[in-house]
Amino acid sequence: MTEVSRTYHGKYFLTLVFASIFLMSFMMISQNAFADGPAPGTCNNEYDGPITDATITFGNQTYYPLKNSVSFQIPYDQIYHLTFTVKTSSQNNQGNSLPGNVWYTTNVWGFWFNKCQSGAGPNENFTISMDVNSPSSGPPSRSPSWGTIGGNCGTSSVCSFSYTVNYVPGTPQNLQATAGNSNVALQWSPPSGNGGTTITNYKIYRSTTSGNETFLTQVGSVYAYNDTSVTNGQTYFYKVTAVNSVGESSQSNEVSATPSTSGVTVQSVDQNNIPIYGLYTILCTQGTSQTANGSNTCETGSSRLASGFTTVTFDVPQGQTFGVEVYNNASCSFNHWSDNAGNTYRFRLFTASNPPQILTSVYSCGSTQTAPQSPTGLAATAVSSSQINLSWTAPSNNGGSAITGYDIERSTDNGNTWSTIVPNTGSAATTYNDTGLSPSTSYTYRVSAINAVGTSSPSNTASTTTQSATPPPTGIVLNNIQSTSGTTSSSNQITLSNFNAGSGNDRLLVVGISANNNDVSSITFGGVPLTNKAYSFYNNDAEFWYLKNPTGTGDIVVTMNGQTSVVVGAYSFSGVNQTNPLPTSVSKHNTNPNSPNVSITTKFANDWVLDLPSIYGGSTLGSSTCTQQWDANVPDAITGASSSKIVPTPGSVTCKWTASSGDLWDDVAVEVKAAQ
Repeated sequence: MTEVSRTYHGKYFLTLVFASIFLMSFMMISQNAFADGPAPGTCNNEYDGPITDATITFGNQTYYPLKNSVSFQIPYDQIYHLTFTVKTSSQNNQGNSLPGNVWYTTNVWGFWFNKCQSGAGPNENFTISMDVNSPSSGPPSRSPSWGTIGGNCGTSSVCSFSYTVNYVPGTPQNLQATAGNSNVALQWSPPSGNGGTTITNYKIYRSTTSGNETFLTQVGSVYAYNDTSVTNGQTYFYKVTAVNSVGESSQSNEVSATPSTSGVTVQSVDQNNIPIYGLYTILCTQGTSQTANGSNTCETGSSRLASGFTTVTFDVPQGQTFGVEVYNNASCSFNHWSDNAGNTYRFRLFTASNPPQILTSVYSCGSTQTAPQSPTGLAATAVSSSQINLSWTAPSNNGGSAITGYDIERSTDNGNTWSTIVPNTGSAATTYNDTGLSPSTSYTYRVSAINAVGTSSPSNTASTTTQSATPPPTGIVLNNIQSTSGTTSSSNQITLSNFNAGSGNDRLLVVGISANNNDVSSITFGGVPLTNKAYSFYNNDAEFWYLKNPTGTGDIVVTMNGQTSVVVGAYSFSGVNQTNPLPTSVSKHNTNPNSPNVSITTKFANDWVLDLPSIYGGSTLGSSTCTQQWDANVPDAITGASSSKIVPTPGSVTCKWTASSGDLWDDVAVEVKAAQ
């Protein structure tokens, strides 16, 4: 089986790439498709054949897009691994069996479309594999190019597959704040994109100074909030984010307001065919009445909310502000709160005091909805030294309104004090995995159910102790480091001579390449080919290749896809896991000239992180936050440098460099796994 892994982006395509990213910055869902078939131009010695296998791996989940429809969710700037296999024909389209290419096209972020992939031969399973880094601002604009393999795709063969990736929502828009007496009414518009999955909540952030907002509270899928926990005369600053099942959006525009005793606020309702959540705040004074939108009447001694076939009377102290919450999707119609699309609503009333006092329950044609009962049967199970899994049973009575999420709390002092670890899961699922915990530590938990009315009282408590830390395995040993640099020969090759692969058990050779305007075609050690693991080729080329259990001393020969300046550096290790020696890899490139940096989240303890930046323009690199191993510069062409770091526990590792001058760069990093 032949395995190749590469993407082709040059610095001269930057304008096109940037334009694509800009045009799609509002898109929050990526529909990705692969097709195998005749290229727009003919590849040299092209081998065609059906796609016979495809897998997508994200975390501990594996998907099979050839067998069924695949849709999964990932936050921005995360990695998933994609592999697909083409069964090549017995001869290429030039009628011979010489080495050649397989053509494919795609609109997947990170793969290059209309690609002639080298290294193919007759009658083999030709596998193309890579780690795909999800975009940070929405996928680029690419229309899928569909094709078939001439004469080789029968009814039982698969020539294409597709899958969908969901992301966090876009940013809420047009946040506005209106000050009242002891309250600030907020209203906003939904994001232009929901990330491909339903927005379940909005989070409110507040501060008394600009730019320092912290979490205040969250509401459901509504577009307004009345903040009554404010002091007259104090200016407050606000931002809002949107939340779906994938995660949280970036923060909205900032607004500010200063509540005062003179404030009388009527916050209007958006009638543009979207679910309405209205906040009406009316100041009641002795002997007067005020009306909002013709239906909310505040009278001396009592207050009344009247609408059509229906009147609700409630008591409110003189001078007290009160609010009305209007919810969509009720089973009855209040004439005044029916929008142009015929949607109907339910409501509840509350005082604007701190804390607020509920004046009515939630009404829906005379029926009353309440907060749900408590969840039951909470159980906690320690599955490792850093993880506890929770499970519970949903309330037997949801209060007449569907459960939309759960509030999860944790205590480290046997329930004397509590901290909220998840204010709202945004899902009706009754399990949660709490990670990042300390070993041999006792934790206590409780959960509360959430519906459109409110939050239940907590469930029973459940306690358990995390497992003890696992003794560290035998460490990785670095046996040899060697590097060279220069310009490739007329045959596009550069050689690192007489490299010693080292001694000891479970050896691994890792070769890093930094190049200017071409990428790697192949690498051999003593004639034995290496496998590509990580690469980034947008502005310059940065790649890591590896070989398990190398032996002896030999030349490392690097063949590029064209003549270029290049830096070659090699590590030899022992004590490396041979089943999965490089479990994690990341790639990164900049959009503005600056200093290289890359972050990687390791999966295992006592592993190494290797980092390789590549910067153009004659810039030099130094002052690495990891341990620098080599640094080579080809003047006015390319700078290649490498660093490494031992990580005693799994977690995020960031390697940063200082550039002598700003320029465009690429960076890759890999995790080297210790033998168990």
